[in-house]
Amino acid sequence: EIIQDSQVSTISFQCLREVQVKECNKLKFLFPICVANSLGQYQTLKIKSCSQLQDII
Repeated sequence: EIIQDSQVSTISFQCLREVQVKECNKLKFLFPICVANSLGQYQTLKIKSCSQLQDII
């Protein structure tokens, strides 16, 4: 799913602590910078088998 920058302001990730992404071979981008800036409690990122991933942030 694609989340546009205009939608991000309504989404809060302040309590997000961990993200695991596995076998998402069509995924190219994980977090836009506006989402990354709201990751206040973020601690762990695990990525496995995402062959098309270009950028995390």
